[in-house]
Amino acid sequence: MTRACDSRLLPFNWRDVGSSLLPEDILPAGRLLRSGHVDLDTHRWAIIGRPQVIVNLRPEAAAVPAGAGAPSGIPLHYVHSAIADAPGEHVCYNTTDPRTIRWVKAVLCGICEGIRADDAGQGGPILVHCRSGKDRTGVIVAALLLLVRPEVASEALERDYLRSDGKLDLEAFRRAVDGLKRHRATWTEGVDEKKMLRALLGGAAAGGVCIATKCFVSASLKVLLPLVNPGGVAAELGMEADEDLKAMEVTDEEERVELCRQLLPLTESGLAANQKSGDKADGRVKFLVARAACFEQLGFAALCGPAKDSHGGTLVEDLEADVELLRGPAGRGSVMASLRAAAEAWEHAENGAIGNVKKICQTHRERCYEAM
Repeated sequence: MTRACDSRLLPFNWRDVGSSLLPEDILPAGRLLRSGHVDLDTHRWAIIGRPQVIVNLRPEAAAVPAGAGAPSGIPLHYVHSAIADAPGEHVCYNTTDPRTIRWVKAVLCGICEGIRADDAGQGGPILVHCRSGKDRTGVIVAALLLLVRPEVASEALERDYLRSDGKLDLEAFRRAVDGLKRHRATWTEGVDEKKMLRALLGGAAAGGVCIATKCFVSASLKVLLPLVNPGGVAAELGMEADEDLKAMEVTDEEERVELCRQLLPLTESGLAANQKSGDKADGRVKFLVARAACFEQLGFAALCGPAKDSHGGTLVEDLEADVELLRGPAGRGSVMASLRAAAEAWEHAENGAIGNVKKICQTHRERCYEAM
């Protein structure tokens, strides 16, 4: 059963678009975020990813907290650009309508104004949100991706769109993407494409992109994992919730599962970045441990029957793929096999702390067996 995250923690439908598009390498993690309504008085800056640009597509504007901005000191740039829905239809999907084209162009130009000329993807991410984070947000995210990756397949955009909870209209979204592709010259007019490329894709050097991705994923896990897994691997890895966040620990089992489902793609982004940079020791272990923590929580749910994962398959299929990734023994596709594979992979890693890491994994594997 899918359920919205607690409003104290992540906004409804929050996700990192780069991680959402995996396994295709379309966008680095930590560059573009999307979600439903963000309450800037409630949602903590660290929890929503420390954006340098927030795009609000709702009719209502929001007050921006004083001192809000990216970790690098870049002040927050707030873009408010609403589009009215006609009765019975979402105008935002009609990308052949001149009103919609003007709206898309206005949003993109507003984002460009908030990106520093010297930013090469090292500042905070861009966060796009509307009320539910699927319709207006879906069209603008598709436009941003088509702006910097005009060759991206429609199927990849659809896969990201379908990850949203709520009532979806895939045919309407497909028409919107088709309209964006056919009218690209119109809605990109006046948009600083070079600036947007630097902000969303980072520097030309692959190493720089990997570092930025790993930093974003590490920071996100350090904030969120202790709130979902306070007494497990998060504590063993030295991750502790800040004092002002400890009261936000998630105790509801169903909500923990949902949050781990959202965290899992981030661990995949970290692993992908590590693979690119050739880091197979310390950094990789951290993401593998975090991944195991998510699998443990999701695994308990999977034991009760198949559940959809972030990519549209079942958790069992995803766990089987993880066993192959870690070159561990092929098991029955359960979380126990995945953790056993992780333990064996860590045992052979060149890492001084590997004994402690292996102990963590074995402890959680035993807990999974006990759950049977």
